[in-house]
Amino acid sequence: MTKQIDEQMEKNKRRYRNRVEQIREDQDLHEHARNKYLAEAHEQARAEHSRLFEEQRAALKTRAEQKRKAALAPPTIFNADRASVAMSYRDALDRVGGIDTADRLKEQLKRAEVTGDTVLAKAALYRGYELGSEEAVGSYLLAFPDDRKSWDEFTAAAEEHNALEEKTKMFGQLGPEPPRELGGVG
Repeated sequence: MTKQIDEQMEKNKRRYRNRVEQIREDQDLHEHARNKYLAEAHEQARAEHSRLFEEQRAALKTRAEQKRKAALAPPTIFNADRASVAMSYRDALDRVGGIDTADRLKEQLKRAEVTGDTVLAKAALYRGYELGSEEAVGSYLLAFPDDRKSWDEFTAAAEEHNALEEKTKMFGQLGPEPPRELGGVG
């Protein structure tokens, strides 16, 4: 979806540049009218860029949220009642919720691994994520490599969203520049 939006943003910029050139080439326009049309063209392009940017931001945020939910969801246990697994997961999350170091979390993960308690192990992953412990998350993914794909999809989506947010903080939306006639560089 974001690729489509990027393409629409580029199309919007091309349309804007073409419109600016048409206005500049129109010899029948006086300076005041030319500047008025240039300002209108810029405002339309800027508004469209802003709309597309917000659509992209929302799509990236939604994708990151969906991938996070998938990566941190209760484990799937063959022939187990989903409601029971969810209840066990909540209980395990409560048990690991007070752990505040990666070492203690790794101990809990090792215990879960040895006893075959996949629910507790997944809760340890969740707590490792909350603590920002790459070490604990890495230990989980080594022990449960089948979960690597969903974790990698989540981190990729989160990084894409975070990169857009960081770029926005630093540079704004980087929409179309006003034409030079109006004090811009375009």
